[in-house]
Amino acid sequence: MNRCTRAERKPHGLARGGASRVEPVCTSCSCGAAPTADAEDGWGHPPPWVAPSDREPHSRGRCLAVALLLAVVLVGCEDLSESKARTSVQIQQAQRVIMQGISQGDLVISSLPVRMDHVDALNALMTQFLVTKGHLSAAALRKQGLVRRLGPQGQELLLDEWGRPLVFQVPAVYPEGLVITARNGVTKVRPLKTWQWPPDKAGPVQIWSLGPNGINDQGEGDDVLPNF
Repeated sequence: MNRCTRAERKPHGLARGGASRVEPVCTSCSCGAAPTADAEDGWGHPPPWVAPSDREPHSRGRCLAVALLLAVVLVGCEDLSESKARTSVQIQQAQRVIMQGISQGDLVISSLPVRMDHVDALNALMTQFLVTKGHLSAAALRKQGLVRRLGPQGQELLLDEWGRPLVFQVPAVYPEGLVITARNGVTKVRPLKTWQWPPDKAGPVQIWSLGPNGINDQGEGDDVLPNF
């Protein structure tokens, strides 16, 4: 608040006999305050050490609105973190089942079709394995909305928490990448780097989510990967 340091004599009422009576009023901050003897600055303004809520009646309402806004933002951040955590666990579960299938000979990487036009086609193949030989409950996944018929020929695809198909990539078979349709347009899904997906721990089939923004960041940005 600007402090009033000067006064201007303005007409205020009428004196006896019709003559104008003037009183000094504050003009530096247009508050119109009259001088008072007990005010800190002599113009009826509260001293600077008085709390804003005591100085301005509406400040408490503004503080409450800001607090509610911050609460909404924090809740949104918590929901986003939880969605990412659930997706990460889901990917790790699929990765473990695929690793087990490879070790038992139920899934042979070399038998995957070399010509694959879209990443969703690979998702469809892996989803079919996961819900049949991998023994993941298709009914439970459908109930959670994590499996839907969104494939190129109406096949079921494994989805993330945001309802988007998970990205599957097999570098040994598709080193040049697969086509993907994301929010940033049609691009190529190239193999992840070894520090993102260590093959000795995670196996030959890479899986990740495009994250909440739906853009392929090649495992970076807000993309979701399992914790190894």
